[in-house]
Amino acid sequence: MAGVCSAGVLQGRVENTPDTSWTMLIGCIVFCPARPELSTAGAWRWATMAIDPQDAELLVETRRMVGGSRAVSSLGQYQGPWEQFVQFCGGRQYAPLPASPLVVAMFLTDVAKRAQSYAVVKTASAAIFTHHELAGVVDPPTKHVWCKGVRAAAKRQLGVAVKNRKEPLGLETVQAIVELQLCGAPRLLEVMVATYVMVCFTGFLRYDEVQRLLVKDVQLYDDRAEVFLSKRKNDQFREGNVIVLAAGTSEAYPVRLLRRFLQEAAWGSEMPLFRDWNGHQARRQGAPIIFSTAPVSYEKMQCVVLKLVGKVLGLPETTVKARFGLHSLRSGGATMVAAAGVEERLFQAHGGWRSQEAMLPYVKETSRVRLGVTKALGY
Repeated sequence: MAGVCSAGVLQGRVENTPDTSWTMLIGCIVFCPARPELSTAGAWRWATMAIDPQDAELLVETRRMVGGSRAVSSLGQYQGPWEQFVQFCGGRQYAPLPASPLVVAMFLTDVAKRAQSYAVVKTASAAIFTHHELAGVVDPPTKHVWCKGVRAAAKRQLGVAVKNRKEPLGLETVQAIVELQLCGAPRLLEVMVATYVMVCFTGFLRYDEVQRLLVKDVQLYDDRAEVFLSKRKNDQFREGNVIVLAAGTSEAYPVRLLRRFLQEAAWGSEMPLFRDWNGHQARRQGAPIIFSTAPVSYEKMQCVVLKLVGKVLGLPETTVKARFGLHSLRSGGATMVAAAGVEERLFQAHGGWRSQEAMLPYVKETSRVRLGVTKALGY
């Protein structure tokens, strides 16, 4: 067959290579036809034949434990890139698993040529690494210097800056939104929105973290509120995470807002803290608002918050949507705290960032803080 002949010619070239390290790098594992048993499942099938039959159930449990070392969301994110890599290898008669560093480097180069963002290359590399690691490959090919070189070049060429990153909202804007919602005789909806805005701002909360909050997750004290987050990005072992919000001196601060909101709502402990309602266009003089048992959707809450931002800042709707989002509450609180010089360890833990690298994009230094650099020179 043509494919076999081609592979044989290439194999002959490899055999004539004097340096054994080169043979290991681009040897038959690169040019042999892909074999179905060389896969994550195949590795475990080989293991089944190697162990004592009485340990079969233990092997099944071991495989489950190894697979459980990766989050389901991460494995799902890697599925597409991994299938692309398998297809890339299949069309060229390269073995995808275990793969040669040379093949992986070529694949990442091909991905980088078509990618609009370095994140695509990074995810593809992570997918290959994960599948090799779960298959028991001791030294995954993505660690090779050539693969590292391709990733570094892609990072340099494509950059890592996030396009259209939303601007942070300042404390003055957030306070104005809360005051606007609480003026006059506010309904429960206005109190809930005001509470949502202030809790997200002071707690550096993501939408998905707020969506999972139940009434029972909030504990109120005289000087603080403790909010239990059942799942967070820096909580891989699902132990839960408690953030602490200081009371403050105004009705517009989180503890008093939470106490007022919970008293007026009188919802059961197992209910979502922030619930959906019948239409986001409800007016004070309109029909009574009916709350559902589901958490409020991202789209509905963002629509309400951005309309309030537009009113407070006097900006048209198109400008507000282009500049701000719900994440502006999280980044706004983070920016303010960073400017106050809070210890980095506490700052990172409060926002649920896994690393400093993940945290820094959320912080936008103010002109006042940046002036402090040259003021420290004393001229």
